Amino acid sequence: ARDGSGALLADTLVTAPVSAEMNCVSCHASNAQIAARPAGGWVNDSDPVRDYRLNILKLHDGRHLGDPAYTAALAQMGLSAQGLYDNVVNHSKPILCASCHGSNALGTAGAAGVAPLTQAMHTRHAIAADPITGVILGDSVHRASCYQCHPGKQTKCLRGAMGRASDEFGQPLMSCQSCHGGMTKVGASDRVGWFEEPNCQSCHTGTHTDNAGQLRFLTSFLEDGSVREPSDDRFATSPDSPAPGISLFRFSHGHGGLTCSACHGSPHAVYPTSERNDNIQSLSLQGHVGTIADCIVCHQNDVSHTRTAQGGPHGMHGINEWWIKEHHDQIPEANDSRDVSNCNACHGTNSAGGELSEALGPRAFNTEKFGTVTFWQGQRVSCYDCHDGPNESRPFRQSKPVVQSFALDTQIGTSVLTSLLGTDADTAVLTYRIVDPPKHGVLAISGDQVVYTPNPGFAGTDFFTYCARDNRTDSNLGRVNIDVGANADLADIDHDGLPDIVERAFGLDVSRVSRGTAPEIALCEIEPGQRFFQAIYDPRLIPSDLRVIFEVSPDLQNWSDNSPLIETSTDSAGRIVKRVAIGDAPRLFLRYRVVRN
Repeated sequence: ARDGSGALLADTLVTAPVSAEMNCVSCHASNAQIAARPAGGWVNDSDPVRDYRLNILKLHDGRHLGDPAYTAALAQMGLSAQGLYDNVVNHSKPILCASCHGSNALGTAGAAGVAPLTQAMHTRHAIAADPITGVILGDSVHRASCYQCHPGKQTKCLRGAMGRASDEFGQPLMSCQSCHGGMTKVGASDRVGWFEEPNCQSCHTGTHTDNAGQLRFLTSFLEDGSVREPSDDRFATSPDSPAPGISLFRFSHGHGGLTCSACHGSPHAVYPTSERNDNIQSLSLQGHVGTIADCIVCHQNDVSHTRTAQGGPHGMHGINEWWIKEHHDQIPEANDSRDVSNCNACHGTNSAGGELSEALGPRAFNTEKFGTVTFWQGQRVSCYDCHDGPNESRPFRQSKPVVQSFALDTQIGTSVLTSLLGTDADTAVLTYRIVDPPKHGVLAISGDQVVYTPNPGFAGTDFFTYCARDNRTDSNLGRVNIDVGANADLADIDHDGLPDIVERAFGLDVSRVSRGTAPEIALCEIEPGQRFFQAIYDPRLIPSDLRVIFEVSPDLQNWSDNSPLIETSTDSAGRIVKRVAIGDAPRLFLRYRVVRN
């Protein structure tokens, strides 16, 4: 952001929600799927990209040439009456589908009498079969059907908080159809493409005390197919945005006039996402993944505005030391007890915490009566974390559950069963919850039993975190480290010479060849004659389970990570700078490696 004179006011680093991946080639490449073969046969062009595109145009002509509406559309667009294939091959005119089939995404009106692109594509392909499973795409309720065309096989565009949520069997709780409906609904003739989209409040219907039957739903639709209406608009998108009768997340604004996506991320990559690079903005701004919820990110020079009981985003109170000291005084009294009805909206009807009171980041607060109180990210904040209930100032007297961290080993492609380890001195039965699921496998849970199944072909390191809960509080956060295959720390799935553990540390894709180096490494000269070998990296982007170690050696055999020859500093952006001076002394070598904590 810059002011009127062009001076920089603020900047941030984001991942643009853009992908060029389309998968038409899966069916439309020459000799791919017999059902997609054009009349007259495959094109078999030597250029694989041109090949599938020409096959599509030829197939399109075979279905529509001779139709008066098609002839009229070709004439309206100034194209050869012989069809789209002829225009490309014989007249060198490129064809944009949205020229004839109007698209609100591209702002094209289309040709008269021709169905919009969204309608044409979804209705036509709803009767097509998945080339791998044979399932009719319009009958599918799984994201895999959408990934046949939309960015999926590599990009996996449904990658945000909704996309990564899983059930007790480790399978996705939600897919594209959960919000958009099936292909027939998306391609309906009475639907306005790109504008009639699901909104947040059709699933997030309110609070613990005021909702449309439950706090969150797993689909936008009621049984009759209509979109669910919320009971409370606390999490609703802005009405009439960007036009009357339309209410889209990507055009909505909330706290302080900020767009919703400024704090929550883009629609299909809502924080936290399964891809670490998508979380780079929240990591760099507040030091942890997830919704940008640390008040100080924006209110660095205006902390007075964070001293609020309900003036924050979605009616939140401030998350700071002021609230810790003042929250009881902010809660009104009624009949010699605290009226916590406003608190119950997020902290649950029994004040023991709920989904809406989960800590949005790791917190540590200094209190007068209870010392330092800490919360891990995702912990459900309860009155009983400190007090013996909402109306008592004395400490909570019930024991809290405790879980243990441990390690698992399994072979490639082999599931492993284990028990979660939790205890509580005065509660016999605990409820377990997976907090951060594994990245390279699926996790099924039943009671305290879990089964981890690595993804096909995966070898290397993985982990998940969990907690236990009694009737009042969450436990500490437990971590389970998993080694899949022999020498998991040395695994290199894509055979690019970089161990996967190093790629994971620096946000590189373990399944694709990585080029260059993750830390910024260069020779530099600070002053004439003072040369250094320098490496720079951002420690906030390193996963919490990994640690980067820099070492020097004079002979490539004896390495030291605590040598005084390694100068360590922090630059103005908070990045770690490692330097080794280059002088007349015997040569030195600098390397880095990644280890697990």
